[in-house]
Amino acid sequence: SEIVHPEKRLFAGGSNSVRGYGQNRLGPRVLYVEKAETLLWADSAFAVGECSPEEIMDQSCDAGDLSDDQFLVQPRGGTKLLEGSLELRFPVSGRLWEGATFLDCGQVWDEEASLSLANLVADLRFTPGLGIRYLSPIGPIRVDLAYRFGGGEPLSVLTQAIVPYDPNSDQELVPGPPGPNGESYGFSGDLVVLDPPVYWREGLPALSLRRLQLHFSIGQAF
Repeated sequence: SEIVHPEKRLFAGGSNSVRGYGQNRLGPRVLYVEKAETLLWADSAFAVGECSPEEIMDQSCDAGDLSDDQFLVQPRGGTKLLEGSLELRFPVSGRLWEGATFLDCGQVWDEEASLSLANLVADLRFTPGLGIRYLSPIGPIRVDLAYRFGGGEPLSVLTQAIVPYDPNSDQELVPGPPGPNGESYGFSGDLVVLDPPVYWREGLPALSLRRLQLHFSIGQAF
């Protein structure tokens, strides 16, 4: 498929989008493991995983044994976007204070997504919330609090590539721990996508106060 430049990709989530999510946090994402050494079972200060160097090299390493705090969640955007919002504003005190209740929905899909009506309905995320506005001379100063419901999704895992290492010729590589039979491996600057995805639930139960998302901004949401 055609590669879309990152600046032209679509993102959702934020104070003027689906407010149950942080900025650009709704839609296609990947899990990034900064150090491939984290995935190794070898005796290392960073190693907590169960993979061999060969499994990272052939991209069959299963990163599911890592704890949630070992992953960095990175949004990657998509090429299809659908958003919608309903908001009811009402006076609270005098003419300068307004309250609001709202329901946002939306989703972002990548190039490979097949958008049937059934898939569209199943993929949409709905986030209700409450807010208050102060109608200042520079525009409404807005505070919104929204909630995103629980659920998980399979996400791809990216990490450093591991390659065979020869200390006499591979000066640009960072040497890694030896393999089980004394083989030498190094960490390159390239990234690899591990084949088994990880089912990501944000490390939160289905119902949690940590699913609340707070936004401060100037101007109405729409």
